[in-house]
Amino acid sequence: MTGSAGGVIAVVGSGFAGTILARVLNASGRSVYLIERDSHPRFALGESSTPLAAICLERLADAHGLPDLAALAAHGRWGRARSAQACGLKRGFTFYLHEPGRGFENDARNGHRLTVAASPDDRIADVHWLRSVVDADLVERAADEGVEFLDRCEISSVEGAPGRWRLEGSARGRAVSLEAAFVVDASGAGGFLSRQAGFAWLTERRPLGPRTGLLFGHFDGVAPFERAATCTFEPSHYPDERAAVHHLLEEGWLYSLRFDSGLVSAGAV
Repeated sequence: MTGSAGGVIAVVGSGFAGTILARVLNASGRSVYLIERDSHPRFALGESSTPLAAICLERLADAHGLPDLAALAAHGRWGRARSAQACGLKRGFTFYLHEPGRGFENDARNGHRLTVAASPDDRIADVHWLRSVVDADLVERAADEGVEFLDRCEISSVEGAPGRWRLEGSARGRAVSLEAAFVVDASGAGGFLSRQAGFAWLTERRPLGPRTGLLFGHFDGVAPFERAATCTFEPSHYPDERAAVHHLLEEGWLYSLRFDSGLVSAGAV
């Protein structure tokens, strides 16, 4: 497979940012290759929107005629536009403080519990995104709109100069040779361009940087935390679990995002 540079832009990485960029470029009249070394749907984080992210999505939707991006910005809109897809209600942030060797305790003064409301009602509230579903949907829309999507595509070399780059590799067992006027690396920290250009050291842990790691997964049948706790939960501005929930531990913390389907995405930091 071959392609010529012209006004083509190659976006490497079909996650949330890479695919939205590819769609925006395509809507602006550019020819776009969207390159992914994996395939969709794929295992990925559960994530949440924020007010600033919502504003950005709404502006992109309006400027480029992509109304589904605006639906991603609020739980009420997504519930109407994408009822079959996994999303969750995020009314704010819930925090529980745990002490080593003791079961969770709280009192009427909420000494170990903090709820921070971010939205006045469910309709305009932020939303949890099950990224495996969201990313796959965005890629499908991109392909339908005319973006050339190459999955199971591994780029082994990038050569050239500004305005004319050649990408060599393979896709589904076939050789691939593409030319692009511009290449965007949307493959994440330590991604393909940093490796190709020898910049991997930029993403190595620095002596003063945080030495943290995340282990996450998705779970069915997880009861709300207040059922497991043996203490009082005074009424709040929203149900505790309809938020980004954080359990603060001595050695780190655990976050939990509950989706409308009952699925829970959780990770330990």
